[in-house]
Amino acid sequence: MLSIRPFAREFRSALIACLRTFSREPLRFHLAQTAFEAGRYRNALSHFRGRYRNPKMQARSLQMQDWIAFHLGDFSSGWPRYPKSDFDEPIRSANLAIPVKICSDNEIHVVDPRSPSELTTKLGLRWIKSEIELRQRNPAGSVVVWFNFKDSLGGEILVSRLINLLKSRYELPLVLACNPRLKTLLQASFPDCQVIGNKDDLSDLALQCSHYVLARDLLKILIQHEADFAAISSETLRVPHFVNQRLDESVGSVRSRPNIAISWKTTNRAQGRRRNLKLERFAKTLALKDAIWHVAQHGEITDDIRLLRHFAPNAMILENTIDPKGDMLTLAASLLKMDAVLTIDNTLLHLAGGLGVPTLAMIAIPAYWAWPSHGKSSRWYDSVQIIRQSRPGVWTDVLDAIDRALGELS
Repeated sequence: MLSIRPFAREFRSALIACLRTFSREPLRFHLAQTAFEAGRYRNALSHFRGRYRNPKMQARSLQMQDWIAFHLGDFSSGWPRYPKSDFDEPIRSANLAIPVKICSDNEIHVVDPRSPSELTTKLGLRWIKSEIELRQRNPAGSVVVWFNFKDSLGGEILVSRLINLLKSRYELPLVLACNPRLKTLLQASFPDCQVIGNKDDLSDLALQCSHYVLARDLLKILIQHEADFAAISSETLRVPHFVNQRLDESVGSVRSRPNIAISWKTTNRAQGRRRNLKLERFAKTLALKDAIWHVAQHGEITDDIRLLRHFAPNAMILENTIDPKGDMLTLAASLLKMDAVLTIDNTLLHLAGGLGVPTLAMIAIPAYWAWPSHGKSSRWYDSVQIIRQSRPGVWTDVLDAIDRALGELS
């Protein structure tokens, strides 16, 4: 009679080998994610390095390697790569099937802001990927700086810090293609650049531009050392004095007390679970300081305001003096009327920092890639003071520090 034991042993060995093969990667990836969430960045980096067979894990690991490297002061990789990008060639080649937005009158529109393939395939512009290519480009024609972000105004404000450095170092005529809400602010801040929306018709660029550079590549091109940030950290965005004069009356009537713009959450759901404040404890901070609190929070906040007023009944909270939902130039003008800004990590933080308004930034663990792994200073904005969590998810120490900092604000 034929024994089945050899076959059983072989099947068991094969099964164990398969389980080991398929479980090793998820385990390593899980360890990396856990270390990152706890703020153990070097430990996380060691687990993220190396190749993963799973494409999604590999994409995420590449992004996180860039993210952590920047945290730790290694600027060689530039902006963190997007998880769904083709990392070797983020702009899809012309022979691939590319979805095209059909428009009348031969208009040209980019479908995916993160991968503006139409700049190459429809307009024939050459993509600049490095400093060498930037120096060797044909001097004829302007260069498009494409703000390749998806619904991240904070990221676009951040990259705008590099525009003057790019102009002065290479003496380039520039066209800035940004989120439509940011157009008027960048037009005021960079009057010698043409500014367009990244959803506009781009057909005219074929006649005036020869090359383009992705915003995410600018960091790699322009910043190699920590000292390089000195050229940009004190720069400020410009706002014409006549913008949003209606705020003057409400601010001027209470000049005996500091006017402080506040924000306590992000509308990004994935980031919100780490960054958003507990309103009961935040209300205690508002109650302790004799100030005028101007709500600059984006999103639906009716219930939030009700809770803040419940927990801080004597605090003066104004919710109609600042409009965070409209044009960014108007919002910027409002912030310039403030004595300070108190916010978590969101668009308001980047805008206030870009304007040079004194800002207390409440930073969660793990922190956004742009912030250093330690210290109170921001590489990007001289006016921003970072107050970070000591443990993931715990805001008590942060708000205690905010209470002390606000006590020193006259």
